[in-house]
Parts: sequence; C-alpha cells; structure tokens
Amino acid sequence: VFTEEMRVAGYEILAPQMSPIHFRFLTPLFASAGLKVRVLEHTSRTSMEVGLKYVNNDSCYPAIVVIGQLIAALKSGKYDPDHTSIMLFQTCGACRATNYLSMLRQALKYAGFPQVAVFAAKGLPEETDSFKLDRPMLVDTIKAAVYGDLLMNVKNRMMPYELEEGATQALFDLWMARAKEELVHGSYFKFKRRVKDIVRAFDKLPIDEHMWKPKVGIVGEILVKYHPVANNDLERVLMAEGAEVVMPEFCDFFLYSAYDSVSKHKLLAGSYKNQFFGRMFIKIIEFFRGPMRSALKKSRHFRPPHTIDETAKLASRHVSLGNMAGEGWFLTGEMVKLIAEGVPNVVCLQPFGCLPNHIT
Repeated sequence: VFTEEMRVAGYEILAPQMSPIHFRFLTPLFASAGLKVRVLEHTSRTSMEVGLKYVNNDSCYPAIVVIGQLIAALKSGKYDPDHTSIMLFQTCGACRATNYLSMLRQALKYAGFPQVAVFAAKGLPEETDSFKLDRPMLVDTIKAAVYGDLLMNVKNRMMPYELEEGATQALFDLWMARAKEELVHGSYFKFKRRVKDIVRAFDKLPIDEHMWKPKVGIVGEILVKYHPVANNDLERVLMAEGAEVVMPEFCDFFLYSAYDSVSKHKLLAGSYKNQFFGRMFIKIIEFFRGPMRSALKKSRHFRPPHTIDETAKLASRHVSLGNMAGEGWFLTGEMVKLIAEGVPNVVCLQPFGCLPNHIT
C-alpha cells in the first residue's frame, strides 16, 4: 500500500493517461499538495502489446490499455521502481475497473516490480493507503475538470472554422497555461473570472461564419472516448475528414455516478441517505459549473452543458434508469442529448469486453 513514509519521502506517483486535456491539470494540482504525480502523456501501440502480455485478453480493453501504459513506463527505465507508486481511478461499481488494482498488482509481480505500491484515488473501504484527497484538493480537482471541459468545448467548436491555421491551438495553449496558474494560486472568484475570460477570448476568434461542416458526436466507455491511442486518434481523423467534433463533458460521467443513488432510491432498494449525499455531490459540481454555464449561454458560438437531470429525462424515454452498470443509461442519454443539440451523427465507441455498454 501507499504509506505515509512514501508520501513524506516524495515517492514519484505514476498516473495513467485517460483524457489528454483534463489530465494536464493533474501534475500542477497535486504538486501544490506536495505530491510528485506524473501523468503518462505519451502512450503507444507498444504499451498495448505490453498490456496484452500481462493482462488476460478476456479482460476489458481499457484494462489492457491502462496496465500496459504503466508497466511499459516502469520497463522504460525512466522511473526507480523502489521509489515509485501508481495511482488509479476507480468506479467501485459493477464494472471491471473496480478490479484494476488487483489486476495491476498481479501484473506488476509478473513483470518483476512487486515492490511498487498501487492505490486508488477513490478507494475501496478496505484500502488502507495514506493517499487522501482533502477538501482543498477536491475543490481544485473539480475546478480542473471544469476547465478541461470548457477548453475542450471551445477548441473543438472553433478549430474547424478558423481563418488562420493554428490560431485556435495557440489560444488554447495560452489559456491552458493561465488556467493551470489559477488552479495553483487562485480562488473561486479568480476561477469564475478566468472561465468568463476563456469564453470571451474564443468567442472573438475570427472564423468563417458561413462555412458548414457536419457535426459528429463521440460517446462510449470513458477511457476509449477520450484516449487518442485507444480510439485510433478518432478526433483528429474526423477533423481531417471535414467534421466538427462534439465531445460530451468529462464531468458528466461523475454526475451520472452520483445520480445512480437517486435512481436506486426511486427504483430499487437504495437508501434516502445515499440519495441525499448523491444530490449534494451533484449540487457541488453544478456550483462550480455555474460560471461556465452562464458564460457559454451568453456567447455567440457555444452551447452550455445539460444538467444530469435533463440527460436522465432524455435517456428515460428509451431505457430504464435502473441500467447502471458501466456507462449504463448514461450512454443512451448522451446520444439523445447530442441529437437534441443538433448533432445527428454519433460515433459510439465500444471497447472489447465492456458488456453493459454493448447491451444498453
């Protein structure tokens, strides 16, 4: 396990790549708390071959991707396995991601790195790791997710229509740096102002207002949806084919997870207490999404995100909200939401072995 001694000694913590925009915030975010987190920015097909070597290929494809990245990084020689640990992100539900910790620990033994500690950012009750997200870190994590969603939204909307090639990317890089700086040295009021500034800056970017391109939305299992290596660089391919790519918000997955307690209380044997805490979590996320929602509503070119209640209502026309395993009803909700927003083309990414997604 990840001990207090490891934390004090400044062990390097490796985290797998999942969403290149959102995960850029992890290193500065944890550095402000004195933790040396390294997100594996560059993954390749080679790392997937490593995953297939150490993970049974009947397991879900994201497990092979994630575990392959991490073991390939340790095998590269860039990290000292005696002073390195690994952080994973867990669902703790009816999904094989719940088993990634034990699968990775077993794979590390086979690969010759049994001394590397593996812990969860969202731990199971029996986990005894010293890694804890305190209140300020949790707030910064939410802010980072909102920044990531906003920058992804405005970049994808403007880039296909830019008059000067590279202008959108340059603006994105500028505001990514400023968002990171605010995250480390900021406050809620600075965050609110920065969100408005980002929307205003991208809204003024010169674009061809008369050009039409087909809008294509991307949905599916969370890692494959956002990870460019896992999805064969789908965003770049679609843009090269002349499409405007619409990516649903990263925050929505966590809102969906919290909404499950509401559905369990209504439909199954879920407690009122769990529903209450689920609703509280949704309110906290929406509080930080408030400035983004307000700024996008007032803009000329952008769309504000749906609330999770709106998405659930759209999904419930087609599937029961009792479908909670994997992306469950949320997958259907995202599809219907995209169509309602005027995005009639949807790519649904189903990784091998993700059974609930296939069924829903």
